[in-house]
Amino acid sequence: MTPPPGPGAREERADAELLRRLEKALARLPRRQRLIFLAIRLDDLGYDEIGARLGLTPRQVERQVARAIYKVHRQMTGERLRWWERWL
Repeated sequence: MTPPPGPGAREERADAELLRRLEKALARLPRRQRLIFLAIRLDDLGYDEIGARLGLTPRQVERQVARAIYKVHRQMTGERLRWWERWL
């Protein structure tokens, strides 16, 4: 049997471009926001556990996640962050 066809070259390029843009957006986040975002998205940690590790309350962790998601979304859609949004 032949394996099912994989994604075409065009889709692979689109995926690679999306990944490059995501990496760039994550690299622009402040260090703590990036660490918190990745701990939740990749390591599947909860707000309580991240807060205990970083000396933050779960509410502070939640705010940092929300800010990181906002910033990544803006950068992924091509919208530039305003000067004051860089410090959110």
